Amino acid sequence: MTIDTMQAGPALDAEVARRVFGIKKPFAAEGYQDNGLYYIASGKPRRTHAIDAVPLPRYSIDPAAACLVVEAMRARGCCVVIQDHPDPPTWRCEFIDELGTEHRRTAETFPLAVCRAALAVLGDA
Repeated sequence: MTIDTMQAGPALDAEVARRVFGIKKPFAAEGYQDNGLYYIASGKPRRTHAIDAVPLPRYSIDPAAACLVVEAMRARGCCVVIQDHPDPPTWRCEFIDELGTEHRRTAETFPLAVCRAALAVLGDA
């Protein structure tokens, strides 16, 4: 699966968490609040610290969480350009890295465009 074919949802959120934020082990937790993904911020083992689990932001769905991705990429030295296009309704996110390379992705939603562009900057993992 390529960056451009990844759909919004838990798999993309987990990939963004790992590659953009360095969250090592996001996990799905049945019986938790919303059956979404969680992580243990301290990085301690899930087996002994499950009570410390917090919900993983839905970076690819929630615009506020996508803004966290934008800020993380800016902290890495990237410039950002975000545009919306009304017809057809699409969003474009472009990160320009420190070498001046443009990493541009277009998607149906703002969060999805941001996540795909951020992963494009970080390359294959």
